[in-house]
Amino acid sequence: MPEAKEREAAFADSGADGFFVPGLTDTALISSLVEAATLPVNVMMMGNLKLIDQVAALGVCRISFGPAPFLAALADMEMRLKEI
Repeated sequence: MPEAKEREAAFADSGADGFFVPGLTDTALISSLVEAATLPVNVMMMGNLKLIDQVAALGVCRISFGPAPFLAALADMEMRLKEI
């Protein structure tokens, strides 16, 4: 987390308008990062992050699902094609 907080500060100094830490799923760490950050924090719904309301309550400003919906649709299509 110290490195993530340093990187967030560097992003802010560079004029970025948001900050994303790929793979961050621990709610206590997300809350700590949101509290320390000067930029809006973005997270990806994965791992133990199941409820949008839960993540929003941590102060997260942007929630992403990444490729998960596409991968789920692709797996469903493959299953259906095998049944033909």
